[in-house]
Amino acid sequence: MADAMDSKSISLTGVGVQVPASAPTSARVAPSGARRSGDLSRALVAVLLHDLANTTQYLVGLNSLIATDPRLLATAHAGLSESTDEVLEIGFVLGLVAREAGADLLFENGRRDGLDLLLAWVRKCLRREGRDLALPAGEFARVAIDGPDHGRDAAFAAAKFVFAAGCSAPRGHVLRIELQRVENAVALRCFTPRAESIAACARECLSVLAGLEFEGGEESCALIFPARVFEPILNA
Repeated sequence: MADAMDSKSISLTGVGVQVPASAPTSARVAPSGARRSGDLSRALVAVLLHDLANTTQYLVGLNSLIATDPRLLATAHAGLSESTDEVLEIGFVLGLVAREAGADLLFENGRRDGLDLLLAWVRKCLRREGRDLALPAGEFARVAIDGPDHGRDAAFAAAKFVFAAGCSAPRGHVLRIELQRVENAVALRCFTPRAESIAACARECLSVLAGLEFEGGEESCALIFPARVFEPILNA
């Protein structure tokens, strides 16, 4: 997935379409750095709009080119493929935001890579806040989608928790996270000290999803999920 914080450039044969990224808008943060976990939805809408604008600008540029030479459309398959993937991701994440607000627009749609996808967008949100997220190399975890919510609520709870942990740290901080197997559970651990904003986010998640637990300490905090939430890759 292309990072919307950088300029997006998709080359056509013999033609380059350069779409400059719009300047990121800094969200206002309370002096203490504390944010309610629900702010993730607002932060996501901002970065979703930013990326959608970039994709739209690319398509507008492509439309102008094929208006003068329709043959160029046949050479744009790489750019169109990337744009299609981006639009699908944006639609899925926007559907999760709507679900969080009480409207299920995704119906039966679930993604086993939903947590990976969401954490990439959380990273974009944190970067807009002057912070960052160190994403583990490779696939982080596949969410089980054979349950009633198709893994979507668990993935969004995990994303909210990571966002709350990232926002609780000072500006410039890079949050490190891990998934750790703990008996019949999986702990999503954020390496930042316990803060009230993190605990508040955890309480919110516990009120929505059964079987979760919260653990907070001086060096790290963890949201603990039943192992069944994740695919056998973590259940072995």
